Amino acid sequence: MVETMVSLSLGLLLLLALLALLEAASSHAQGSERSAELASTGRFALAALQGELRQAGYRGYTAGSIHPPNPFSPPEQGCALPGLSVAAFLARLEEPVWGQDNANPFSGAGNCLHAASYVPGTDVLVLRCLATVAASGLAPGGVYFYSAYGQGQMFMAEAAARPPLWGPLPSQGLGLNAVFAVQVFVYYIGNSSSSDSHEPAVPGLWRLVLLADGHMERQLVASGVERMQLQYALASGGQLVFHDSLPSTPVGTCDVVSALATPVRAVRVWLLVRSARPEPGAHHAQSYAMGNQPYQVDDGYRRALFSSTVVLRN
Repeated sequence: MVETMVSLSLGLLLLLALLALLEAASSHAQGSERSAELASTGRFALAALQGELRQAGYRGYTAGSIHPPNPFSPPEQGCALPGLSVAAFLARLEEPVWGQDNANPFSGAGNCLHAASYVPGTDVLVLRCLATVAASGLAPGGVYFYSAYGQGQMFMAEAAARPPLWGPLPSQGLGLNAVFAVQVFVYYIGNSSSSDSHEPAVPGLWRLVLLADGHMERQLVASGVERMQLQYALASGGQLVFHDSLPSTPVGTCDVVSALATPVRAVRVWLLVRSARPEPGAHHAQSYAMGNQPYQVDDGYRRALFSSTVVLRN
C-alpha cells in the first residue's frame, strides 16, 4: 500500500514537471513567434519608407526648370497648410521631402488628416515625386507632369482634351518627352479600428496617397507600428548635419514653386513596432531613444525598434 502511494506521488510529480516543461516550451514558442512577427512588420514598414524616400524628387526626363502649373484646379478636399492651398501643396515638386516634427500639420476641419486619426507626438512625412513609368492615358481630374529634358510643367487632366501647356516641347537634342502621373504621399502614425470593442486599438503606419482622380486616399502600410521619428540631413560646410525639423520654406500660391535653399540629402528613420495585444503576465519597462522624442513604456506589450539612414537619390 505504501509503495503504491509513493509510486503514485512520484508519477504525479513527474506529470506536473512535464506539464510545466510543456507550458514553458509553449510560452517560449509564442514569444519567438511574436518576435518574428514584430521583425517582419518592422522590416516591411522600413522597406516601404526606404523605397519611397529613394524615389522622392524623381522628375522624369526633366533636368531643367519647372513651369507654374497650368491649368490647375484640384478638389477642395485635400491637404493644405496655413497659407498654402491644396493646389500649392500638390504643386511643390521642388520640395520632394518635407516633414513636421511631433505634430500634425494637417488638422482642422476640411483638411486631410483628422486629429482622431493621428497619434500625437509622432512625426509626419510628406514625399513628392513622379511615377516611374510614363502614363499610358490621362484620367479626368488626375494630376500629371509634362516632362521634357529642359523643362516641365504640372497640369490637371480634363475630360475634353489635354490642357494647353507652355507651347511646343523643344527637343533639347535628346527628343525625350512624356507625361507622368504626380505622386504625393503623407506618412503618419494612426490607430487602426478594432472589430472587437473589447480589443484595444492597434497603432499602425498609415499614408495618404494622391489618387488618379486628384483626391487623397487613406491607406494602411503596416499594422503595429506605434511610433515614427525622423531626422533630415542638410549640407552645411561640406558636411551633412541632421535636424529634427526642416527650416520653413517660402509660402506661395500654386503659381509659385518654392524649394529649400539647402535640399535634404538623407533622412534618418526610427520605427517602433508593438504587438497587437499585451502578453499575459509580462511586464516591459524600457525607454527607446528615437530622434528628439525618447519614448518610455511600462506595460505588457512586446516591442522592437527599427532604424535606418536613407540617402536620397534625386
